[in-house]
Amino acid sequence: MAELEEAVYAILTEDAAVGALVGTRVYPQAIPQDVGLPATAYARISTKRVKRHGGSSGLKRARVQVNSTAREYDEAKAVAAAVCGALDGVQRTVAGIWVQGSWAEGEGDEYAEGDGLHGVRQDFMIWYVEATG
Repeated sequence: MAELEEAVYAILTEDAAVGALVGTRVYPQAIPQDVGLPATAYARISTKRVKRHGGSSGLKRARVQVNSTAREYDEAKAVAAAVCGALDGVQRTVAGIWVQGSWAEGEGDEYAEGDGLHGVRQDFMIWYVEATG
């Protein structure tokens, strides 16, 4: 069965603007310490299953967080803008997932003083249905 994370990965890695900035440095959960920057990581934070009288409707709403990290603030902001352009407003089937809607929900800046790294944390609400066999 396809997972939402596969769809998020496909959307981000297939987007030209994201690719121009991070190449293939798109990771699940966290950015490894030994990779070049800028890079981005995505993680599902929560999922709500929409019910109907007969049980599950198959429709789900997930909060997905994307963290973009770079050595320079402007670079982190540019990656975040590209990520938003790729994920905000998606309505299509991708990687076996029927994405009914994906919307940017919130964003915040981060700074890791010890490492001198800048980051942007973004939340997206994604309504989707997993494709069945």
